[in-house]
Amino acid sequence: MSICRGCGHRSPDDWCSICSMLVPPITGDTIGIMPQESEIDEVISEVGQTRGSEARLWPIFRKHEADDADWIETEIAPNLSQWIIEPPPAWTLDDQSRAVIRAGPGQTYPTEIIRRLQRGGILPDGSYLTWQSGQFYYDGKPTKIPFISLEKALAQRDADKIDWKKLLLSIDLATSEFDPNMMNAGRHGNLRLSRYGREVTMHPFICLADIDVIENQRAFWRSLSFANRFNRNMNLHIRKSDVEDTEWFQRWNAENFGSSLHDTRQPEEFIVTRTLIIVDGKLFLRMRRGARWSRIPLPDDPKIWARVVTWALSPPSHADHLNLRCLQYGLFTKTPEFALDEDNCRGVHFLRGIIEQNDRIEIDRDRSRIFVEGSSGVLWTVKPAVGPHNTRFSVRANSVDNVPLDRRRGENICVVETPDLRELVLGDAIATIVLALLDDLNSQVHIGTIQPILHEAERLRERQDVRAARERDELRMRLRENRAEQLIN
Repeated sequence: MSICRGCGHRSPDDWCSICSMLVPPITGDTIGIMPQESEIDEVISEVGQTRGSEARLWPIFRKHEADDADWIETEIAPNLSQWIIEPPPAWTLDDQSRAVIRAGPGQTYPTEIIRRLQRGGILPDGSYLTWQSGQFYYDGKPTKIPFISLEKALAQRDADKIDWKKLLLSIDLATSEFDPNMMNAGRHGNLRLSRYGREVTMHPFICLADIDVIENQRAFWRSLSFANRFNRNMNLHIRKSDVEDTEWFQRWNAENFGSSLHDTRQPEEFIVTRTLIIVDGKLFLRMRRGARWSRIPLPDDPKIWARVVTWALSPPSHADHLNLRCLQYGLFTKTPEFALDEDNCRGVHFLRGIIEQNDRIEIDRDRSRIFVEGSSGVLWTVKPAVGPHNTRFSVRANSVDNVPLDRRRGENICVVETPDLRELVLGDAIATIVLALLDDLNSQVHIGTIQPILHEAERLRERQDVRAARERDELRMRLRENRAEQLIN
């Protein structure tokens, strides 16, 4: 028997059946991509650190002896002859410009400030950066820019020897997000099946992958198009030619990714942990601290930026990508330290006690749901997922006496999450709903949406009784006819 990594309960697997359902919605993690404790210990030991200590993160990247950040170096001076008269001014920001960028679109500001931002300026490598209507444009491409961090990095020594275009476009990709639950979206992208936690994303390389190497291509690219429509964090303007000389892109090439028609990947193989994020113009690395995710600001060092980006954008199976994931999950967490905090662990234990003490409750681990047979005979499904009116769970009626209910009754029903229920941790909240459904005949007084289901179940029973009676009558008629034939013969 193992100890559950979520709550500490003894379990045959690393994750008990309840934590496998509740950890993704509570923490946002997807347990399938969380590194093993042994892997975390090995990586942190290799970098000379101790788990759970307030270790300094960035010396780990500075001391890393490899050439994985050399791709940002350039000796090619910008071609000043491309400008008709003289080159534009260098890109800089003043206090007024920063205030406008932070405020975003929809505000009214002096025209000269807006014009100054729209006019923009050039970076040391000759690339051009502007801002308009709440969006940066890098050489004409809409791009997410950590403008506060960039200002400080440009002031560093040897800033004129950096290929800023490759670096900043790579950062844009690394900070892109694509909700993997969109892969299960319906035709119009509005059926959100929360199979994966909010702290994971599809690997940004999917923006550059050839269509021939993704299985179920049509559904995949349809979902990607919906992601671009509804999620502006995914930049589809970046092309292979913009980043093909980077180290991380060469690593994908080294895997011979898509080298043959037989080299196809399931979309799920691209699911990774979110790494870099831009907040208020600053670049951060997301790190797990205890049972919560925190943000660690990156230093104003383009070399460290390039190394972190290289590790983040490398193929999920690459050693550097796995090392970064282990550092994210383990450097600031102790061992053993469970994924859930103390209150959520108590909620899990409470729910487990209810399930184990009642034979009318069953867990479907594969689909992360709980079956509850009510006192009415209706079989209910409770799932920790976003439900009607933004509840933390969804409830639907499946069948009565093993007979499926009408399809329109099979949709999620509205169970209002009251303020008192909202204050409970997820395990306690779901346990409360499970107890209510066990006694659904009495609970319909307080949960009005249950009542129509119970009426439908009663009508279904009546129809079943009528059908059974009709079948019995038909059987009696056949028996009489058979006896009559026997007497005649």
